[in-house]
Amino acid sequence: MPQGTKPVIAYACPRCGKTTVTQRETEPRQLLDWEDTLWVELVFECAGCEWSQVVARYPAGVRPTASR
Repeated sequence: MPQGTKPVIAYACPRCGKTTVTQRETEPRQLLDWEDTLWVELVFECAGCEWSQVVARYPAGVRPTASR
């Protein structure tokens, strides 16, 4: 997949019903002032409306794996 593209997921937006939901990762950031860990959030967003939802949060540098 080319760098910078957003994969389209076969998922209908709960707000508008279109299947134009994409996923993206946020830039690593510190969630709490006293914590040293940088976190990345996986976000689903609808290209047809303003809906978005954080679906996962994990430490930067650690790729999430699907549970079996």
